[in-house]
This record gives sequence, structure tokens and C-alpha cells, in this order.
Amino acid sequence: MEFRQENFITFIKNTKLPFVFNWPLNIGFLIILMILIFQISATNLAQDLVAILFVTIGFVGMKVFVYGMNYKMFSAGGKAIKQLKENENILLQDVAVYIRNFDFYSQNNKMDIRINKVIYDFNSSDIVLTENTIILMGKGFGIGFVGYAYPVELVVNQSLTSLPQAKIINYFERGSRVEVHIKDRTYKKIIKIEFKEKVEVLSQWLSNFKDIIGDNAS
Repeated sequence: MEFRQENFITFIKNTKLPFVFNWPLNIGFLIILMILIFQISATNLAQDLVAILFVTIGFVGMKVFVYGMNYKMFSAGGKAIKQLKENENILLQDVAVYIRNFDFYSQNNKMDIRINKVIYDFNSSDIVLTENTIILMGKGFGIGFVGYAYPVELVVNQSLTSLPQAKIINYFERGSRVEVHIKDRTYKKIIKIEFKEKVEVLSQWLSNFKDIIGDNAS
């Protein structure tokens, strides 16, 4: 399955980051650059040019860092897909979700600062349904931007990738939505993920494991 296999350059071209990571940096850089340009003097030309070069390198470095962090989370999903066998995996893109009961401060270890920690704070997700797991690749949309969360493998009984894992312990069909309850060892509370779209496909997949999932809740 060819999905999320873009290289870093292509990712930068195709991705617009949130305003807070984009325009403040751009505006700050332009203001500092204009100040330095207006202060250029013939006597200190070399020193002034070095200052401009230093600020430019710093700006580019910050942008690369921000994009690099997002690319790491984006590409982790693609790497996980490469680890899957060529079975009848189902790809669902841009599925609207609603996360309930997620509390970032309910972590079991508050000193855990891993980049691959899953932050369940997103409103959309790309999903891969494997033979017995759900690969959840969360992302958040806003006006003109998209941000990525680190992917997680929702496991029924056995993981298939090297992604962080969370256990599916229950699910409920609620009219036009399906709600999945998971237990992530990083957090103390049960996290509830409500899928607003592709409900029929997800419900059918979950029904294949209803006996096992019921046991997981105990």
C-alpha cells in the first residue's frame, strides 16, 4: 500500500503548518531583517552582512526543525504501513473523529517526553484497517493548515507494527457513529474515540472481534 511515502521536500511543498508555527516566524524574520538592512553602514559592511546571514540561517533552521518534527509524525504512519503484509488492508482517509475523555495531564509518567508519545488531540484521521489492528493516524485541520499527531496502533490481540500501541477494550454503535474505547498505557484514563464517518466499514470490522473486545474490557 503506497500511502504517506512522500520525502521531506515533497512534504514541505504540500503541507501548510498552523499559523502559530508559520506566520509569526515569517513576520519576526522580516522585521529583524529590515532592521538589520536599515542599519547597514559602509564601515561595518562585513559585520552587518554576517549578522544578516546569521539571522537567515537561524530562521531557516527553525523552519526546518518545525517541518521536520511534523514530517517525523507524518512519515511514521508510512513506515508502519511498509511493515504490514500485503493482505486485504483497508485505507480510510480524512475520517472525522471526536476524542472524549483525553486528559494530557493524566499521564502515568509526567517526565515522559518521547516524540512518539501519542497526543489524542485531533479532529480527523487517516485509518488503516489490518487483519486485527487499526492504525490511527490523527491530524488536525484548521483554516488553511494541517497538523499531524504521532500514529498509534489500536490492538485487539497482537500488534503488527512498531508503532506505539493502545488496547481496544470496547466499542459501541451510536446511531450514525461508532465509539471505540481504548486503553493507552501512557495515560490513566480510558480514551473514547468517536468516528463520525465510514461508520459502516468500521462497525463491520469491529464486529469480527466483538467476543475478544468484550473480554479486553475485563
